[in-house]
Amino acid sequence: MLKITGGGTEACSAEGGRISPISPTACIYFVLSGRGICDNHRLTAGDGFFVPQNSFIQYEPDDDEPWVCAHFTLEGEDTEGLITEKDERDGSENRAEIFSLSDPSVTEMIKSLCPKGTYVSYGDMFDEAVAKILLCLPTQKKRDVFSPRSGKAHVDAAVKYINENYFNDIKVEQIASELGIDRKYLRNLFTQHMGMSTMDYIMTTRMNRAKELLADSDISVSLVARSVGYKDVLCFSKAFRNYTGMSPTDFRTGEPPQDRKATPAREAKKQTPKEEKKEAEQPAPKKKRDQMPVFYL
Repeated sequence: MLKITGGGTEACSAEGGRISPISPTACIYFVLSGRGICDNHRLTAGDGFFVPQNSFIQYEPDDDEPWVCAHFTLEGEDTEGLITEKDERDGSENRAEIFSLSDPSVTEMIKSLCPKGTYVSYGDMFDEAVAKILLCLPTQKKRDVFSPRSGKAHVDAAVKYINENYFNDIKVEQIASELGIDRKYLRNLFTQHMGMSTMDYIMTTRMNRAKELLADSDISVSLVARSVGYKDVLCFSKAFRNYTGMSPTDFRTGEPPQDRKATPAREAKKQTPKEEKKEAEQPAPKKKRDQMPVFYL
């Protein structure tokens, strides 16, 4: 018999950090408000996750808006193997089933089960009925955006997103949100698989495109800047110089500053440094008169 054995609501603190329990019983969590992360998936109010028995799950509240969760423990022979599907993409076993509630009124019903922050039981039949209802809720709407992915699959999806949006004002947080994962987790994946951070890859993509436009077209530098995601041409020029060691104009002409032919004015400046000029302006030292020889008789 499957039934609820306990539960309650909890306002989590961001100071608590990441929780990594191995639960001896199956648990189901509902996010009532705020935000958080479960196994690197970003969750908000109306989302939830199911934790199979004896599974290792990592979850933590958001730093700025920590979540309030309702959690219920489940017991019974039916809890074994409730979530045992294999991910077709990498063959891994789903550790947490992520879901979203389609009906906001369901959240109010969940709150009513814990009137004073603790689950109130009205007998085994009630606990069994509640367990079945709670396990039916996740099937109302599956959040495909949170479907488990391998690390490489996340990176591939992020690379595709960047290549299709580098000319917009995109942020790392925006990309992570599109993938449904944490920003720090995405950065770690990029460093592992691409050898650079997410921001470095965005910069590389933009600068390579800028070099193509400067070399193969005569469009203005300001238009090149806007074409690679920069609204301010000065910011673009500074970023381009830091990346290539040359200004956009120098890159277009193919004439690095050190290779320019020196003008007479430059040559004169080279031949007359400050020290030499100062020395030239000083009066020449007076010559000493030759002294007459002295003879002693």
